Amino acid sequence: MTIRVLMAGPALNSKGGMASAARNIISAVGDDCEITFVETHHTGSQFTKLAGFTKRMASIPSLIRRSHFDLAHLHVAKGGSIVRKALLLALLRAHGIPTICHFHSGAIESISKRSAATRLLLRIITKAASFNIALSPHWGKFYANFCAETKIKIIRNCVPESSPLPVASDRAFARPLFFFAGTLVSAKGIHELIDAAQGLCSSGIKFDLIIAGEGIERSDLLSKISKRDLAGQVHLVGWLDQQQRDEYINNATAVLLPSHFEAQPMIIIEAFALGTPVIASRVGGIPELFDNCEPGILITPRSVPALQGAMLELIEDPTKRTSMGNVARHLYEVHHSFSSTRSILIDLYRTISEKTHTPPENPDENSLIASQNT
Repeated sequence: MTIRVLMAGPALNSKGGMASAARNIISAVGDDCEITFVETHHTGSQFTKLAGFTKRMASIPSLIRRSHFDLAHLHVAKGGSIVRKALLLALLRAHGIPTICHFHSGAIESISKRSAATRLLLRIITKAASFNIALSPHWGKFYANFCAETKIKIIRNCVPESSPLPVASDRAFARPLFFFAGTLVSAKGIHELIDAAQGLCSSGIKFDLIIAGEGIERSDLLSKISKRDLAGQVHLVGWLDQQQRDEYINNATAVLLPSHFEAQPMIIIEAFALGTPVIASRVGGIPELFDNCEPGILITPRSVPALQGAMLELIEDPTKRTSMGNVARHLYEVHHSFSSTRSILIDLYRTISEKTHTPPENPDENSLIASQNT
């Protein structure tokens, strides 16, 4: 039986990890599900965002009547995303639609510590949802502060199948290449990237650092790169399409992610899929991605010496690069392929769907049994 799912989240063509995760889930579940996607967030002015969300909320009751959904799957981040999903969850509950809340934000833990309103909203929506998806055991423990553990399911992010890479010595670029992809904000550790690159350049190390993405810190980064005479080795290339990202990851010495906080970054899983080592901060769900193995190097967040040292280590040790790349590919195949995620998610969908379609017990029959036992 095909499972009919109403899924809601950011526009599928938008940048960022949550949109990417939603696209991958839709691809992973395949023909077992009929998914109707409702875009609850678009880029633009506050008025444009509010008008778009209001319009979509108004369209949902008629959509429910037409489509007879078995369940809903809501992708949740932080801030306005939590408010939007709380409103949508209330509407779905009013129509008897069981709902999964799928949490993606790496910042939500720190935000909740200083925001009573965020804690209240998290408590409301996690308790109201049929199930809550957390990306790792770390995040499962966090959301268990707001609802029963039995309502939490750990499902890791997934990315499309990719062919294993050639060994590091066969990679195409003439000198070591490091790759970063993400929004250009301080919390991603982008200034530490520039400082580490300067340290390596001062030591006479030849390499290329590709920084892919856009954000409010772009002009500051360009200024730093120019003032420190790094333009020959540090390159800001803007947002890339998936094929371009894969090409850089494919040929990288390592993917870099020195973030101050993260949930379960898609860029790390993409690197694993292509057998590329990762240098990343020991924050959020990242250590659990490494799974007590060595698909790369974990570093202390905000530490330029740690980042610079890890980059130098992989430049100087091609054997370690190859070994870490092989471990990365193995972790992808075990935990993050479409097939591994699909089986877990479909089982959850079916569990919810079967409960929805279980006929109620006959109250008269229950009364009869009760009277016979008295």
